[in-house]
Amino acid sequence: FGSRSDSTTASLTGFNSSVANSPAQAVIDLVDGVHLISDSLSLSESIANGKSIRGNPTARTTTVTESPDGSVIKTTATGGKNAVVLNSNGVEISNLSITGTTTSGIGRMVYRPGYASTMGGYTIRNVFLARNGSDGMRIHGADGTLYEGVNSQWNRGWGINFDVLSTTAQTAQGILPLLLTGRTRGNTLGGVRIEQPNATLINYEAIADTNVGIFITDNANINLRNSGTVLINCDVESIKPALSSPPLIANYKLHDTRGTVFIAGYAGTNAGRGLWADSVYSATFINTRWANQD
Repeated sequence: FGSRSDSTTASLTGFNSSVANSPAQAVIDLVDGVHLISDSLSLSESIANGKSIRGNPTARTTTVTESPDGSVIKTTATGGKNAVVLNSNGVEISNLSITGTTTSGIGRMVYRPGYASTMGGYTIRNVFLARNGSDGMRIHGADGTLYEGVNSQWNRGWGINFDVLSTTAQTAQGILPLLLTGRTRGNTLGGVRIEQPNATLINYEAIADTNVGIFITDNANINLRNSGTVLINCDVESIKPALSSPPLIANYKLHDTRGTVFIAGYAGTNAGRGLWADSVYSATFINTRWANQD
């Protein structure tokens, strides 16, 4: 999908046409530069099943950066519209930046395809999500998802939010997300929120987010207690209080959980606690370091 578009309508129409008309298991490449859209770019089951969308791998900076670069999808949408919506099994997204406005919605919304489906199988690699009007990325009930090199910064919601699809459907909660090597930074609600069970985070950083770095919860009361989350070599520090009515500040926060395991992690300086725990059945800490909490 070649030229950068000056027309938001042409950009959406051209992109969806490229995806829909490509063969099974196709790879759709975006050139580097800014691709403007004015509405949600929706990759549905009917057009995107098993396909790959990727930006220019040589133009996308792999180190932490303050601004989107490489192949950029930028939404000008208002009214809480999400930038990119995935609702198709097995899609792979790589080497992209996604950015929005203060009144746009989520940068990337990842759904479970079909309410009763137990599938997902998304792969998200080397993606930068910045300055969106809600979460940088929200994973809504999808199973078996892999995220590698995801940087989510300065969004007005959570950096990354592993959400559940329903408060009543046990089969629609989403399980087994794997998050490898990346960073949240400066997000308004917090760094990473995990409501799905059996999540694994490896070599992930939450730096200078607001209120909480990593929050593990069963707020929807689907599992009775969120179980089996494992954090390996994760670094959380410099968590900041909100500007008004700040809640308790913590690097790690656990609510209604069981079986959470922390291995070789670090909780650095912040304005509150290293760990805040509420209704926790069990948790294990192995070689976890705590430093300079108030």
